[in-house]
Amino acid sequence: MHQFDIVKLHGGQLGVLLQSDLLNERETRIVAPLISRKEVKLTPVLHLEIMIGRKPYLLATEKMAAIERSEVAAVIGSIADRDYEIRRALDIVFTGF
Repeated sequence: MHQFDIVKLHGGQLGVLLQSDLLNERETRIVAPLISRKEVKLTPVLHLEIMIGRKPYLLATEKMAAIERSEVAAVIGSIADRDYEIRRALDIVFTGF
């Protein structure tokens, strides 16, 4: 697993791995869920739209949480090419800028 991989958790929830690869030996992973537009009030810089197949999801950065590594069922993709946007959303969560 690598930073910004799209993961499927046991139970079917999708998320994005936010944790640095430098912490791969840890038993936990920091993951932000991918949710439907109906589940959150859209804030454009905070909620990135991610397409998986033909279905749109929003990256709910403010809902990130630590999970056990064993909760990750599979890696199904990567959005590493959107690292700038993701880091910008994380800056808003942690610093407000």
